[in-house]
Amino acid sequence: MRRRLTLAVDSGNVEAKPLKAAALSELGERQTSAIALNLVLVGVGETGGAAMLLIPRLARRGATGLSAITLGAVATRLRYGEPARAVVPLVLIALLTEVAWGRRPRS
Repeated sequence: MRRRLTLAVDSGNVEAKPLKAAALSELGERQTSAIALNLVLVGVGETGGAAMLLIPRLARRGATGLSAITLGAVATRLRYGEPARAVVPLVLIALLTEVAWGRRPRS
């Protein structure tokens, strides 16, 4: 469920308009920088996980890390009401689980 913020602007209050514009601009910049940081962190995690998949000794850890990142994608799709778009990440999680299981230590 999305929440919407509604601001009432009093057309007669000239001093409040620049203040509101500055506050909304600052909020937008903060949200943009937080989103950019998340994208960088996910990209670094995905690249590291993919590199780990290429090294047999680290493949299990790489698959586990990529599964965790992909689980976040599934949660995001479900949260925003797009269950059909969660199918591909779920299939990827199943494949990564198979890799992690296949690379487990044998006793």
